[in-house]
Amino acid sequence: MFEIVKRREFTSSYDYAAFSVVRVHSTILKKLGGRNTWVKICGSDRCIYRLARGGRPAAGFNAGSIELDYDSCVELEVIGNAQKDENDFYSCSLTLEKSNFMGKFSAHWKHPNPAYRVPMQLSIIGFTLGIIGLALGIMGYA
Repeated sequence: MFEIVKRREFTSSYDYAAFSVVRVHSTILKKLGGRNTWVKICGSDRCIYRLARGGRPAAGFNAGSIELDYDSCVELEVIGNAQKDENDFYSCSLTLEKSNFMGKFSAHWKHPNPAYRVPMQLSIIGFTLGIIGLALGIMGYA
């Protein structure tokens, strides 16, 4: 588990178009399992799941910092009256750790964007109904 003490919004506009991404320092990224590893980010009373990617080397960006999108900041309730430092970071208190399988599943199932959430939910429901149909079909021949 890693402690995150400062955060800022993305420095590159193309990160906002990506699917649930956060940027972390490369030393932490290696310890989490590499690029595109699902991570669990927890604030005071909420947790979110995101894909971790490395951040570009920049002033102030170190192992205790993270880049998040605005919606993630709202979900974690880290938007407030904190003062911005000289490198555009705000102070925060977050924890970061590698996610398990259920975290990955939950990230897709509860995603705020319906373009990602609905296909996942429909595919799981369809898969479940298919398994039930297969089981009933096998029991009908027995």
